[in-house]
Amino acid sequence: SDLEVILDRLSSSSDNNNDDDDGNDAERLQRVGLHDVMIPAIFYEKSVEQVRNDLRVNGYVAISYVASDIFDLALEQTVQILTDYQLIQDYLCPPMDKRAQSSIMVVADRHLVTPEHHVKWMAHVNEALRNVTEPTKLESLVHHLESALDLGVTIQHVKSLMGSDDDDQKLRGELRGGDSHEATFLPAIYLETQRTRIDQFFAANGYFTLDTCLAMDLPPNRMGLYLQESFPNSIVLQHCVIDVDVIASPLKGAVEEAMVADSFVNLNAFLPEPLLANEEDVTRMIQNHVLSNMESSNGQHPSSGILVQCDGDVLCFSPGMIRTIQKHHLPLLIESYAKTRAEEMDHAGMAEASMAEELSCQPPQGKKRGGSKRSTKKVDATDSIGDGTKKGKDKKRNRKGGARKEEASDLPMSDSMACSIVPLALVAQRVADAYPELADLQEDRHGPLQEYSLNNNNNDAVPWERSSEDDPGSVMIGIGPLYEFCRIALFSSHLEDACRRALRAELVRVVSTKKGCSVSGRKAGAAKTQSIDEAFQDPACFPTSFYVVQLVSKAIQTITAANANDTDINMIASLEHDFLKGCAADFTKRITQYCLFQNGVEDDIFSFHKHDNSNDIDPAHDQSNLPSFCHAVNLATCKFNPVYLSCPASENSLDGTTPQDPLPALRNVLPGSIGVALARMWVLCGGECYHHGAKVAADGSITYRPGDFAGFLRHAEESCLTICGLPFKVLDKKSEKQTLFARRHELSQALDRTMEPGLVLDLTIMLLFQQVKHLTVNGLDLRDTILKLLVKEKKIPDAVATEIEKLANCINNGGQELGDLLVYRVKEFGLCRDISKVESTSALEK
Repeated sequence: SDLEVILDRLSSSSDNNNDDDDGNDAERLQRVGLHDVMIPAIFYEKSVEQVRNDLRVNGYVAISYVASDIFDLALEQTVQILTDYQLIQDYLCPPMDKRAQSSIMVVADRHLVTPEHHVKWMAHVNEALRNVTEPTKLESLVHHLESALDLGVTIQHVKSLMGSDDDDQKLRGELRGGDSHEATFLPAIYLETQRTRIDQFFAANGYFTLDTCLAMDLPPNRMGLYLQESFPNSIVLQHCVIDVDVIASPLKGAVEEAMVADSFVNLNAFLPEPLLANEEDVTRMIQNHVLSNMESSNGQHPSSGILVQCDGDVLCFSPGMIRTIQKHHLPLLIESYAKTRAEEMDHAGMAEASMAEELSCQPPQGKKRGGSKRSTKKVDATDSIGDGTKKGKDKKRNRKGGARKEEASDLPMSDSMACSIVPLALVAQRVADAYPELADLQEDRHGPLQEYSLNNNNNDAVPWERSSEDDPGSVMIGIGPLYEFCRIALFSSHLEDACRRALRAELVRVVSTKKGCSVSGRKAGAAKTQSIDEAFQDPACFPTSFYVVQLVSKAIQTITAANANDTDINMIASLEHDFLKGCAADFTKRITQYCLFQNGVEDDIFSFHKHDNSNDIDPAHDQSNLPSFCHAVNLATCKFNPVYLSCPASENSLDGTTPQDPLPALRNVLPGSIGVALARMWVLCGGECYHHGAKVAADGSITYRPGDFAGFLRHAEESCLTICGLPFKVLDKKSEKQTLFARRHELSQALDRTMEPGLVLDLTIMLLFQQVKHLTVNGLDLRDTILKLLVKEKKIPDAVATEIEKLANCINNGGQELGDLLVYRVKEFGLCRDISKVESTSALEK
């Protein structure tokens, strides 16, 4: 063989000691690593030449083919030889990374390719991609063309061909999938069609979800930016993109109706079904892009309501509904349940022991309880019994039944009082009775509600805390939207404290009655008595009535001082008389009713209205069954209802029908100086406000005992603490600013809801007078004295003054020439933030 001939030559050369020949032949020997066999270069030069020939003929050759079929050597030795002959450096495709030069195996599946073949095949790739109309995977293209170029080379080539739409020499389209086997080319015509389909879907439906992305071949990670290119105002959430105008507008309308009605709304009918699949997105969308952008209604902002997602329903509960339940329904339920529990404990012989144990838990005298600071702050609409405004993790824990971390209870709790909280079953039933639509929704999802009663021993079967949803063996009791609402909106430390205080009061009453101790003769239970005291002392009730008295009297004093040089005595007297008959008499009635209640005087001894004027009577109680003197002060009151203190005939009267003098009766039924001070306050209001305050002259004319404006203010400030145990709150700058702000808000809300001409006129006068003078006015003189003063103000444009006077004249003339446009214009004046900038009514109409 050739190898034997070569070896023989080497042997003979060595024997002849030919140093030059030995040196030349040695340079032509190579150690290729096959069992330490020395192979001369002539052996594989022929193989290398064959590789070069295959490249010239075919344009490419696989390295694996060279190793197995041409060299018949291992891949490592083959690559080494090809490298020595510069073939790897010149023809390897793609070229070897410098960082991978030491690794032979990285070229195991590559080819040696001539530049001419590379250019030719890339032209085929370019032509193939220019003709496709659907997404094309580059890996399948490589196999289809049976090219020697691998996928990586093809991807890099396609990237180099990508260009702008204006360059005809470039590929128009998009490459997705990076450098992986999923690399796919999407032609421009397909992208245009995809864009059209996606934009049309979003414009028609107002949303785009991850599922829609997959259906329309859009990468989910590009969903947000992709849609915002065509819809800049779209909102990107975690699992979807929404158009606020399309999705939020119907939601806002539905929520606004619920806010006005102090009710709730099921938003399912206004939400596309695909959006309901993700609770987190729904919550974020409604809270951040619907409720937060709405205006307040009925004095409450929608964002302070409750959003409950349960059984696929999305329910929005208004703050007014929550407040109504907390103020009007829960107190009665708590009182009834406390009475029942106290009786049960008494029958079981536990009443005295429980009361003693409870008293031992009370804080020492002189120390404030844990929640005492809260009582000095203005209570929120949902902060009296159940805190419905908890947000974030606390709300989520309540809904899912996890452990709740709330503030420490205001009152210490003994072991015997642990069962004082009213059961969820009873609360849910009371809410269901008050809101049948919510009860119907609950029954549609979970069947008829079970009937519960105060004496039902199975009430606690429905727990306030949710059962574990992770335990497949647990029985889910008390599930559904009704129960979830009660848990989230009503259950809090405030509810627990209210229940505990109610039971404690009932236990004291039961034990005191058994021991023969003196207890109040009023019919109300101990729990209700406590609720009335708390409601009366609420910042929105009696303390605000102090402020109203001072604000209205300050307005009269300011008007008097401003007109000191040309004072119209009749005008000032009219304002003071109106104040005493209205604001002062209403304040006196409120404090009198509270004193009568505090001292256990029966309700039917005194009357506070004229019997022939029953249409002007405020209802004595509202849905909460609390007396009217506990109601919050209405800062938007235009005219106070007439007040008239009277006392029915006594058995000792001569004819049995002549009413008693109410002032001596007050002194008799109320202890100490309370009755005397109250009687004095009524006298200072004037004889028109109480029976026997008028004198009939011989000619039949009637004169009333005059009131005393300054005297009433002094007496009210000096005697309030004596009368009801509450000091007269002097109005400071901070309180005045807060009260005026709240009053303007309530007046604006009332004006916005009405188109009744007289009410529009009165509210507009009150709002504008407060805006330009920072004074509080109301009463019977609004359309007379106050209107005359208002139109003289420099800040009131002449056009505005003319329109307001025109509406007043039309009303005085019985509504002649009264049109809706005039009423609307005056209403807009009242709602205007800065009336001095209204130059003309025509500009306002536009």
